[in-house]
Amino acid sequence: MSSFTSHFRSWLLQPVLLKLSQLHEDLMTTQAELATALGGISDSLDATSIELAKATQEIVTAVANAGATTPEVDAAVARLQALSTNLANAAKTLDDLNPDAPGNLAGGPGEEGG
Repeated sequence: MSSFTSHFRSWLLQPVLLKLSQLHEDLMTTQAELATALGGISDSLDATSIELAKATQEIVTAVANAGATTPEVDAAVARLQALSTNLANAAKTLDDLNPDAPGNLAGGPGEEGG
């Protein structure tokens, strides 16, 4: 291959390689931003599901201490418990989709491993 041909190919490929490099950088930035956003959403869902679980348990305890309840109250309590469980499961699923940052093996406050 002649020096001219080699130089011409380098000159021709240079913009393509630069564009590929820029696309790779954009993709990595976008993924980092997405991971940060998912982490924030996951943290919010975790906090919300914990608070909802506490509130649900307080309601269940209060209803149980009140004595006999109507079927409507029993159904409402059961639905609240199911919603609380569903939210906790959704928060865990989202957390599982968002891998922990390197060097951060904890899954969250009070958890061992992620």
